[in-house]
Amino acid sequence: MFGRRRRPILGTALVIGASRASARHEVQRQVAAQTQRDYQIQQEVEYRSRQKEEEEARIQRAAEDKQRQKEEEEARIQRAVDEAIRAQAAAAAPPVQAAAPIALVPGMPPPPPPPYAPQTMGGPVLQPVPVMAPEAQNCRYCPSCGNGCELMDRFCSRCGLNLSKQG
Repeated sequence: MFGRRRRPILGTALVIGASRASARHEVQRQVAAQTQRDYQIQQEVEYRSRQKEEEEARIQRAAEDKQRQKEEEEARIQRAVDEAIRAQAAAAAPPVQAAAPIALVPGMPPPPPPPYAPQTMGGPVLQPVPVMAPEAQNCRYCPSCGNGCELMDRFCSRCGLNLSKQG
């Protein structure tokens, strides 16, 4: 019984070693395949999000174009209405005659200048500053609009400025 020595079977050792190596390789292949699938999924998600953004941009451009066309149509209609009103007013108005030139007669004074009309073309409107009469000593003027107010007034009757703070 003890005389014969048993030798290990080399074939099983090789098969066991081979199966471990093949198992490692199989795991590596599965990891690589999973990584590839994850990459493809990520690419698909990015592609779809780009498509969605492009579609939203197309919809936005279409809405802006439609709004612009609507505004242009409204402007065209308004111009047509304005032209029709002008044509109707021109047809209904009597013809305007040119004013005769003013002849200056020697010895006569020149005609009076046209009445004062404030100009509001970007600059401040200049108003004449009232002159205080000696009998109006109980009067003061609003610093905002120049309106004459009595000393006891708390607010300006023209612009509503609080005069009690001005002293």
